This record gives sequence, C-alpha cells and structure tokens, in this order.
Amino acid sequence: MPEVDIWRFIEMGAVFCGILYVLLAASGSRWCWPPGILSSVLYIIINVRAELYFDSVLQLYYVYAGVVGFFWWSKRAFDSGGLQSIGLRSLWLPFLIIVLLSVLSGTLLQGFMDTNLSVADALVTCFSFYATWLTARMVIESWLIWIAIDITAAWMYWSKDLSASSFLYLFYTIAAIWAWYRWKKLKTTVQIP
Repeated sequence: MPEVDIWRFIEMGAVFCGILYVLLAASGSRWCWPPGILSSVLYIIINVRAELYFDSVLQLYYVYAGVVGFFWWSKRAFDSGGLQSIGLRSLWLPFLIIVLLSVLSGTLLQGFMDTNLSVADALVTCFSFYATWLTARMVIESWLIWIAIDITAAWMYWSKDLSASSFLYLFYTIAAIWAWYRWKKLKTTVQIP
C-alpha cells in the first residue's frame, strides 16, 4: 500500500479552501469567509513546518479577519453600494510604512532564527494585513495590492518546495485581476458615491 504524505494532503485541503474563498470573495458572497477561515487554519500548520513564521501569524489574523469580514459583509449589501474606492494616492503612505516595517522585521527575524526568505515573508505578511482589512471593507483597490502579494507569495512558496501552494497563489493572482475588474465595473454600473 502506498504511503500517504499527510502534509501534501493538508496542503491540498488548504489550497481547495483557498480557491473556494477567492472565487466567492470576487463574486461578493459573504460565504467566502468560512472556507477562507479553514484554509487559514490549515496554513498555520503548514507554515510553521515550512519555517514561514510571519505567514503563520498572518494566517492567524486571517482567521480573525474571516469572522469580522463575514459580519461586515452581512451588514453591507455588496450589490447595493457597499463597494468603495479610496483612490491610488491613498495607498502611498501605507505602502511606505509597510515596506519599512517589513524590511526591519524581516531582517530582525533573520538575525535571530535560522530562516531564509524572512524579508519576503514579512512583506507578504504586512501587505496582506492591510489588503485583508481593505477587502473586508469592500475597497476596490485592495485587489491591486493582492496582485503584488500573490506574485511574491507564489515565488516564496515555490522556494520552500510547496508547489501546490505556489500554484494557488498564481491562481490568486489571476483571480485578483478578475476581482479588481469585476468590482470596478460593478461600482461603475451601480454608481456608488
């Protein structure tokens, strides 16, 4: 009987739930949050094992954000004006702060622990905190941040020999492009103030 690799099984479960989450989120369904929460719980386990410590903390935040997002999206009607745009200029100051915090925290972690990719891990984590908050608030520009995060995360997971997760983040990149386009079009169609 062939040996079952439990870690690949856990990773595939996380990937499946992650795909379900992003498809439902891009469609504006509040039911995106439960599979997102399950995916995050599984990724906490995966990332601790892969020594992606910042991403483990991020996944814990995703669990919290999933609960909050579910309730926020329950109160705000997606198709009736819940979407908002903050403009690209509003992203520059948070961008600079996040880059500085990421480089500082990633460098510090690398000095204390035997881990590689700590700066990339910190960048993905810090930007994901911000993008998740924007997504839960139905901010259209969140998807532009997700595109950059997902490309970086795909490379990071590939470097850690987590190929299914790497492909998930490539899928997330495509889904984020689609979601940005869809939310932007919906905002224009609905005439959100």
